[in-house]
Amino acid sequence: MLSEMLWCSGISTNFFTNAWDSRPLPVASGRGIKASRITLLDSSVITLCLSMFNWAHYSEEKGAIKLHTLFSLNDFLPIDVHVSDGKMSDNIGAYHLMPPGRSIIVADRGYDDTELRRDWDSRGISFARAIAETDRKHQRSRFRKG
Repeated sequence: MLSEMLWCSGISTNFFTNAWDSRPLPVASGRGIKASRITLLDSSVITLCLSMFNWAHYSEEKGAIKLHTLFSLNDFLPIDVHVSDGKMSDNIGAYHLMPPGRSIIVADRGYDDTELRRDWDSRGISFARAIAETDRKHQRSRFRKG
């Protein structure tokens, strides 16, 4: 049901459904990470008809907008959304979002930006990057003897 709901809204389901299925349960004993602190950050490109939305230039023939969205892992509702043109990069779009203090943001490598992490760190916000399978293969090949 969650995958269908995300698919209908145009949101990439791989990243969020994997995070939803493997989310930690809230810890009552005070040890560990509370699920209410974990937030997911991702973006979705929504293509538009360029003849109707001539302000949304994305390519020569298409128009688009991009939704940069910060989700709460606790209830999977958006905390903050920024709508930009389709060409805005993920890390630039993240500067327009306001994550709650002391939260842990899980995002893909499009948000891995030194200045952005420095800004979040100054506000007590932690960052965890989801590692893609291609990243794992690259790391393994670096350490092989050969």
